[in-house]
Amino acid sequence: MAYSAGKARGTGTTTDLVIGWCVAAASALPALAVSFPFSRAITIRQAQAEVLPAAARYDGLWSVLRRVGREGGGGLGPYYRGAGTALLITTTRAPLTFLLRLVVDNGVTPSPNMPLSLLSSTATGAAVGAGAALVLQPLQFAQTRLMLDMGGGAHGPRLFHNGLGVCRQVVAEAGPRALWTGGLGTVAAMALHRGVSVGLYGGFNGLYSGAGTDGGLAASTLLFRFGLGYTASVVAAAAAYPIETAVARYQVTVPPAPAASAHHRGVLSCIRTVVAHEGVAALWRGFSIKFGTGVAGALGLIGYDMVKANLRGNGS
Repeated sequence: MAYSAGKARGTGTTTDLVIGWCVAAASALPALAVSFPFSRAITIRQAQAEVLPAAARYDGLWSVLRRVGREGGGGLGPYYRGAGTALLITTTRAPLTFLLRLVVDNGVTPSPNMPLSLLSSTATGAAVGAGAALVLQPLQFAQTRLMLDMGGGAHGPRLFHNGLGVCRQVVAEAGPRALWTGGLGTVAAMALHRGVSVGLYGGFNGLYSGAGTDGGLAASTLLFRFGLGYTASVVAAAAAYPIETAVARYQVTVPPAPAASAHHRGVLSCIRTVVAHEGVAALWRGFSIKFGTGVAGALGLIGYDMVKANLRGNGS
């Protein structure tokens, strides 16, 4: 394949891969700056029952966004609590998933049969999502705990001040294994999310294709791919969201834990408890914002296709 170092354009292809890695990381930064306050609001909505007493909870996402700054100590800081760890995760996960997909795709022969293509793309996405989740689990745990640290203002003192502090305190009180709390749930959620998004996009991508007058993709093809990528991203988010909610609620119960938190025995136990006491809809609290973040998912799917096509073209 085009990106094997031993091929005719090995050196050039290696350079292309490095460039692709840097582009994947850099392209994630603007999205993170814009989306992080919403991501924290989503996480708070998902798990506020574990960190806040009933009287202090938020009614919806916009309630979180209106109040979290004021109640967290003022300024922009509360909106970006955990953003440093998220930056490290994002600049690692984006290029990591990019390269993992290239490696997996290299061993998969594209099929003109749509069901086989759908199955192959789904398996590729699931494998990439699971692999990235395994590598980044401790960082993801630290990010979740920071995002759900409601202290610093109206809700008392903060438990943590940075991702390293989370790791040190959790390891001191609960041992190193605690950093992997909810790990299987995180892997399952990422595998499901990536599997569905990459599967739907890759499986149906060949239904419409057209070239522009300059030899590139026609505008109608790009529009079709954007619509397909957006739909795939939103459907994938909906499929994985209940697991992500349970993981967040489970992780926040690890010592040092907020006084309001319950003690779940695992992710599945958390799902059963939430459904029994709050209803099925509670597993999708805060999901509405995903209709906006689906745009970034669509652009990521399209961008990967373009970079992969360029690498294969350079290697031919």
